[in-house]
Amino acid sequence: MVFLHCAGLSFVESPGNVTSSLGKAVEVQCILRGDGVDHGPLDVIWLRERKPLDLAELNQMQVPVDENSWLVISELKIEEVTLSDMGSYQCAVYFDSEETLSNEGHIQVEGLPHFSVEPHHLSVVANVGLSLHCEAHGPPEPVRVIWLQDGAPLNNLDDPISLSPSTLNLSGLNKTSSFSCEAHNRKGVASSGTGTVTVLPSQPHDIKAEDVTNSSIRLSWRMGFGGIYPISLCFVQVKASGEDSDQLIYNQKVSAPDTSRLISDLEAFSQYDFRMACQSSQGVSNWTAWVPISTSEGVPDSAPDNVTVEVNGTEVFLRWSEPSGKMNGQLQGYVIEYSAPSVDKQVLVDTGLDTEMLVNLSAPLSNVSFRLCAYTGAGQGPWTPLQTIMLFHPETGQSRGLSSPPAFSWHWWYVVMAIAVAVALAVLLAVYVTRLRRKETRFGEAFEPMMESGELVVRYRARRTYSRRTTEATREFAFSLAIYETV
Repeated sequence: MVFLHCAGLSFVESPGNVTSSLGKAVEVQCILRGDGVDHGPLDVIWLRERKPLDLAELNQMQVPVDENSWLVISELKIEEVTLSDMGSYQCAVYFDSEETLSNEGHIQVEGLPHFSVEPHHLSVVANVGLSLHCEAHGPPEPVRVIWLQDGAPLNNLDDPISLSPSTLNLSGLNKTSSFSCEAHNRKGVASSGTGTVTVLPSQPHDIKAEDVTNSSIRLSWRMGFGGIYPISLCFVQVKASGEDSDQLIYNQKVSAPDTSRLISDLEAFSQYDFRMACQSSQGVSNWTAWVPISTSEGVPDSAPDNVTVEVNGTEVFLRWSEPSGKMNGQLQGYVIEYSAPSVDKQVLVDTGLDTEMLVNLSAPLSNVSFRLCAYTGAGQGPWTPLQTIMLFHPETGQSRGLSSPPAFSWHWWYVVMAIAVAVALAVLLAVYVTRLRRKETRFGEAFEPMMESGELVVRYRARRTYSRRTTEATREFAFSLAIYETV
């Protein structure tokens, strides 16, 4: 036995090799001897895997051997040994910047196998292969594993699969099952935890877009396999292409056994992404990948804009711009429909993508009516209002220009209303003035009949001479007039 020591200090006993069972008490010791020099009391430090044990339970004492020698006995005690206590142990002492080390001893713990890897819960697709892992350790070695499915063993200790670490390969499951493993060594048997493998349905497949229109798409699919658990419903999600998955425009459930769904209220000539998943009593399958699909073309929402006309003799030059509304497809061109007295029937002209056209008429004295529309692959959009071009008169040299179908004019309505109100006010004012004038001149109607138009009148004869009783007569006359007015 070789000891590492400095002058006068050496370990005469090093920690031994100890094998123990889990939970048992373990004791190891080392003895330090000092010769020739009085070093005073020294502390022995215990190392495990060459690192100091700060919280170790130590029992240390110093014993004299003779006048020039002494011993330090240091004892390490572990009340209940665990797997973490396994390893190498040695003693160390430091004096005058020098280190004295004992030889290494080992503590080996034996007991039932312990697991570092055991089955855990997971979800798998029905009839899809999977692998499960189980790893157990001693000491003592070797450790062998038996796999259990729903409590029933799948192998024996003589199978190659039993040697730890063990991997169980399954070609697929059609029902939810629990798995565990038993680890065996010469100390006994230990059981792992139980992991449940849940069987989920497979994704729907053969997904197709049928009956695609400019505003709807009918999806059809075939349901996946759910093992012994029938699929109860499927989910359909739709979003505008390029948007995030949380910005869905359609998110619906389709109960089994239906395998199609009409998705409506879509925009024409637009691309969408959709995905699906199906559910059984055990859970929801994985979502399919986002699949792009487009609606078909529609017709333009509006007619061409900014229609202008230039007239030069028998030539008519038309210009316009693209419709301001949604095109709902790829613009294919424009169609102009026009008619004139010199033309037997209406003429349709496709100008392609040109936004101008020259119409040459043989007869200068004629009116041309026309309208135009834009079209896509789905057909024609709305027409512009029918307009009439009045060409130059050969005698007057004037043109009556461009006219549209008659329309209600608020300007003339205001004029008519103003005239009607003025006439009504004039009539009311005349009636009022006439009635007021009649009352002012009634006393001068001496030669009128007693009754006129159903009203009483006053008659009197003017005298040529007047007496001193003029004032009294006037009062009587006024009194009589008041009586007649009252009546």
